[in-house]
Amino acid sequence: MNVNASQSLVSFADANKISTWAVDAMKWSVSNGLLSGKGKGTLDPAGVVSRAEVAAIINRFVTTFNT
Repeated sequence: MNVNASQSLVSFADANKISTWAVDAMKWSVSNGLLSGKGKGTLDPAGVVSRAEVAAIINRFVTTFNT
C-alpha cells in the first residue's frame, strides 16, 4: 500500500469543489485506483454515492491491498 501516493487532481473538472479537508484523501484514492471519477472528467465530490459505487470502491480496495 502506497500511503504517500498523491496524484494530481487537475484532470478532473470539478477538483476545485473538493473540500479542503478531503483533498489529500481524494488524491490518495485516485492514485491507488480506488476512484476514477464518475465520467465526463468529474469526481462529483458533492454528489450522492450509490450502494453499488461503494461496493465497487471496497472491492477495489480489498483487491488492491489484500496482502
